[in-house]
This record gives sequence, structure tokens and C-alpha cells, in this order.
Amino acid sequence: MTAGAACSKKRYRWKRPRQSHRKRQDPIQKAIKQAVLETLELAAQAGWVGLKYLDEAGFCLWSPVSYSDSPIGEQKRLEQTPQRYGNRISILGLWQPGQGFEYALAQGGFRGKSYIEVMDWSLRRRHKPWRRAGASR
Repeated sequence: MTAGAACSKKRYRWKRPRQSHRKRQDPIQKAIKQAVLETLELAAQAGWVGLKYLDEAGFCLWSPVSYSDSPIGEQKRLEQTPQRYGNRISILGLWQPGQGFEYALAQGGFRGKSYIEVMDWSLRRRHKPWRRAGASR
């Protein structure tokens, strides 16, 4: 009997768990940051600032648990395991609604100097005069 069939008989489902960060969040800090975001969004709507949303995602070649059983209708969460070092790839995305999306890739992660380099690159790219392909100088 397969694991999926055994789980089905016990009213469990065989599926991938997701990583949970709920215990790491501070509700007070989250509320403060949400208020700051709402203020910035209002300033962007008024045209006072150009607001870009930034997110970093990392990928690596190992997976701690690929499948697990959980009661039907519930999702099992696993706390993130201690970081393992290896061939990790990170992508840093910058999205400005109505304007476009920019990204940078790095092996490892974005720290200090590399993060500042991406911010400078994005700023230089924004202020670079746009020329159409084939247009003369």
C-alpha cells in the first residue's frame, strides 16, 4: 500500500508542507510597518514620491521534507530549518506599478554592498535617457 493510500484511509492527505514564519513576526512591528506603507502609498498616489516594491527570494538545491501527511482540510507547517550553506541563488525584484519590473540575480544573497549596487543600478537605469532601437544619436 502506498503512503497516499494509507493516509486516505485515515482521513489524512499526502501533500507538501509549507514553511511557516508566523512565530517570528512581531505584531507591533508589523502594525507599524503597515501604517508606514499606507502613508507611502498615499504619497505615491499624490505624485510626491515614486514608490517601488522590493522583494528577495532565495532558492537552493535541497528540500528538508518533500511530502508529509496532515488531516484533510488542514495544512501542515514546518518551522524553517537552520540555514545550510551551498549553491543558493537569490533574486531581488523591484516593481513599480504602471512603470515596470527590474531584477538582479546573485549567488548567495544580497548583503550590504551588493544590495546598494542594485539600488544604484536601478537609479541609474531610471535616469538614463531612453532611445529607440535604430535611432540616431
